[in-house]
Amino acid sequence: MFKPLHHILDVIENQPGWLTQQQFRLILRQWAEVVGETVADHTRPTGIDRQVLWVATSSPVWAQELSYKRQMILRKLSHLLTQKFGTPAQSALTDIKFSPKYWQHPNFSTKNPEPILAQHPSYLPPLPESSPPDLLTDSQSVPHPVPEERLSQSWWQKIQARSTHLPLCPQCQCPTPPGELDRWQCCSLCATKKWAY
Repeated sequence: MFKPLHHILDVIENQPGWLTQQQFRLILRQWAEVVGETVADHTRPTGIDRQVLWVATSSPVWAQELSYKRQMILRKLSHLLTQKFGTPAQSALTDIKFSPKYWQHPNFSTKNPEPILAQHPSYLPPLPESSPPDLLTDSQSVPHPVPEERLSQSWWQKIQARSTHLPLCPQCQCPTPPGELDRWQCCSLCATKKWAY
C-alpha cells in the first residue's frame, strides 16, 4: 500500500544523517526573529557545513558589521537549536561566516524563496489546480481507491500533465525542463552520465 509523500519525507528526515538539514530549515524559518527584520532583509543563510553556518550578505559592510555580532547571533541560534533538537552537543553551531560572495538575488526573502528556485535549470512553474480532463485517468477504470492511492494517482496525473508539454532530451527522449536543455543541451541525468566519464 502506498504511503503519503509527506509521511515518507518525515521518516527520511528523522534519520540521524538529516539532522543538519533539519537544523538549517529551522534557522531559515526563524532567521528574521533571531536577527530582526532589518538584518534579515540584508542577509540570507545559505547552508551549514561542519557546524558552521554560512550567511550571504547584501554588501561587504553588512558582512563586516555582522561578524562583530556573530557570537551574540550564535548564542541565540544555539539556544533555538538546543530547544528543538536536544542537547547542545547534538545541535551546536561552532561559528557563523558572513560573506557577500553568494548574494546574487538582493530581493530574496526567506519567506518567499520562489525567485531563487525559478533560476534553477530544472525549475518548472507550479501546475494550475485543475488538470486538463483528457490527461486524467478515467475515474471508472479505477475501483474506488483508498485515500493514499488517490493522493498517489493525483500526483502521478499532475506529473503526466506537466511532462506532456515538455521538450524531449535529444539523448534519452525523456521530457526535460527547458532550462536543462539550455544549460546542458540534454536532461540533467544525461549530463550527469557525461560528467561521470
